[in-house]
Amino acid sequence: MQKKQIDLHIHSIYSDGLLTPAQIVNQAKENDVQVIALTDHNTIDGIAEFLAEAKQQKISVVYGIEFTCQMNGRGLHILGYNFDLKNQYILEVIANYKKLQDLHNSQRLMNFEERYDKTVDQNLISKNGTLTPIRLAYHLKEIGQISAEDFPTKIRGIYELFENPNKSIKKEYLPHLPLAVDAVQIIREADGFPVLAHPQSMDVTFPELLRLYARGLKGIEVFYPGQNPQLYLQWAKKLNLAITAGTDYHGVLDRNEQIIGYTLPEIDEDIYIYTGDIGL
Repeated sequence: MQKKQIDLHIHSIYSDGLLTPAQIVNQAKENDVQVIALTDHNTIDGIAEFLAEAKQQKISVVYGIEFTCQMNGRGLHILGYNFDLKNQYILEVIANYKKLQDLHNSQRLMNFEERYDKTVDQNLISKNGTLTPIRLAYHLKEIGQISAEDFPTKIRGIYELFENPNKSIKKEYLPHLPLAVDAVQIIREADGFPVLAHPQSMDVTFPELLRLYARGLKGIEVFYPGQNPQLYLQWAKKLNLAITAGTDYHGVLDRNEQIIGYTLPEIDEDIYIYTGDIGL
């Protein structure tokens, strides 16, 4: 029996990934992934390209977003799928994220330029969205300030540079992020399907899940790299929630996972795997 592969958690250059939406579709097709979703952080800018390429390549897709939220004084991520792309509340939340992203990018750029004494082309931000360590490394390689031989080492150094300042940046911007319960409700009211992303890495408790459930949460990302799925399968069964699977793919050099597509294990028939109503 052929293993089923899906991936409902993928990022493109429109947030902090390395691939374009079209490249993502083509890589998924090469890997024989049955259903994929584009879920860029806090933006829907890549969805039109994603859907157009998927139609041309005849691959089943779901469109989505990953909202950065707050709950009980820390960050939490909520995935939203197949919502109304013209919903005014969704668009207002995205517009607020854009303002925060501009501030975040400016701080990251300042930290980088102070450390490396190099000026970065502002187009690197305006063209590609979120400024990430991997983008800075590639930029320096393209302009000849990092050699191919030094590239892996330099990337690690740039990651370390970003890590500590970002912890304080996140605390500074946390109060400006939407509440996770509000994000869930907004997605539901936009006729979308809200899902709790990678609960293990976010230290989500069952009482917190109940709060999200009360506001309309429909699913949990149970299958995710490095996450033990058993607890979250139990939670999904207890609340009759759907489950999803995703790699959180950003690009080969940005994460440990290097292939789009999560191979699903055998699952009880009474558990609903959300794929945007696309049959597996």
